Amino acid sequence: MHVLDYDGYLLDLDGTVYRGNEVIPEAVTFINWLIKEQKKFLFVTNNSSKTPKQAVDKLNSMSIPAKREHIFTSALMAAYHVQQLADRPKSAYIIGSTGLKVALEEVGIIEQDVDPDVVIVGIDRTFTYDKLEKASLAIQEGAKLIATNGDKMIPTERGSCQETARLLLQLKLQAEHKQKLLANRTQDSLSKLCLYFIRPLVVR
Repeated sequence: MHVLDYDGYLLDLDGTVYRGNEVIPEAVTFINWLIKEQKKFLFVTNNSSKTPKQAVDKLNSMSIPAKREHIFTSALMAAYHVQQLADRPKSAYIIGSTGLKVALEEVGIIEQDVDPDVVIVGIDRTFTYDKLEKASLAIQEGAKLIATNGDKMIPTERGSCQETARLLLQLKLQAEHKQKLLANRTQDSLSKLCLYFIRPLVVR
């Protein structure tokens, strides 16, 4: 099958549609073609830093037509994953940005740094040793460790920068002593869930 013959497309963002704040021109051309041909598409990203609205605003500012229903982030996947856990966690210590915190809040997870049920890790550009220490102590007390992704690098207009993996390594050492690591298990279901969401999406 030719690449243009599919009914639906899952499009990465970082490094595919844009690098940091620089749009990739060929991506704009392709997305406009998808819309013209009434193809289904979904923007899928391992970057958990933005809310869907923030992602839409960024895409729109680059002249890329996008709506809320076109966005699926690893933060949304992590929130979905937490809801599926048998023990249904109620609280989390979150190392991450607005996108992750909002996604978890919307499914009823309370953010707290003392005795949380889970520690959830995403990209965090304000990461400090204090955050690492709190997460480490929570894991030692039995909190499960979940990560939005295990990416080592993220493409930007300045080059490739650190993503979640290096931070995750620090916490994984603690988690392996306490319980089976749940980090990256969210990624196992990401593609399947995206295919579920893309079915009804047709841009007119």
